[in-house]
Amino acid sequence: MLKKVKIAMDKNQLRPFFQPIVDLKSKKIIKYEALIRLIDKDKVISPFFFLDICKKSKLYPEITKLVINKSIKFIQKNKIGVSINLSYQDIIDSSTLNYILLTLKNYHEIAPFITFEILESDEIENYEQIYSFINNVKKYGSKIAIDDFGSGYSNFTELFKMKPDIVKIDGSLIKNIHIDENSKNIVESIVHLTSKSNIQTIAEFVDKEEVHDIVTMLGITYGQGYLYSEPKDLLKEQSLESDSSLYSLNLSNESNK
Repeated sequence: MLKKVKIAMDKNQLRPFFQPIVDLKSKKIIKYEALIRLIDKDKVISPFFFLDICKKSKLYPEITKLVINKSIKFIQKNKIGVSINLSYQDIIDSSTLNYILLTLKNYHEIAPFITFEILESDEIENYEQIYSFINNVKKYGSKIAIDDFGSGYSNFTELFKMKPDIVKIDGSLIKNIHIDENSKNIVESIVHLTSKSNIQTIAEFVDKEEVHDIVTMLGITYGQGYLYSEPKDLLKEQSLESDSSLYSLNLSNESNK
């Protein structure tokens, strides 16, 4: 798999696909999330099958840098924001950290279009490093999102210390919210707490109109999921304007995937 990833990088077959994040009230796309994919002939391979393996190799920092570089090109072309996923490993790696900060400095006009999504997980050993990273990137106008919040144990104390701009509510709570009262109650609590601190929220895994309606009613700011669009190879496409659904979503006509 590592050999396949290396070959894909050399042939530009390892690249981010982009999935829209939608304002739930206006149903308009406000930005995209960059999601790494491996193109193998006619197949698109999810990072589930290769990213953890790459984290144990020297390829992983290069993948992060590749996503950042491609995302900047996407922003320059389309003048729209992009969310980029970072792991704790990215933040504590001096080479990756220096690359991020130098990139923000060199592309200071692009920096406000970038949101860094940090996974709040048990692997974080030193939150001071996270706080330092957040302070540094915010100096350039970039935003911070906490990813997969609500999955398993979520540390509300550390959340409010990090002072993120956005909290992404984990898909495990969202996907069945229309039939699971417990999930609905938990999400409602998260929205209540974050709104008190002026933190915006994103509902992941929105794949049904019923789910869209409930998360909108609960006051969640944005939605993301296959109801709106699957991740697409938009760098390969001519223009975002070629897909009218990217600007005016007709939810009743979207297939539930």
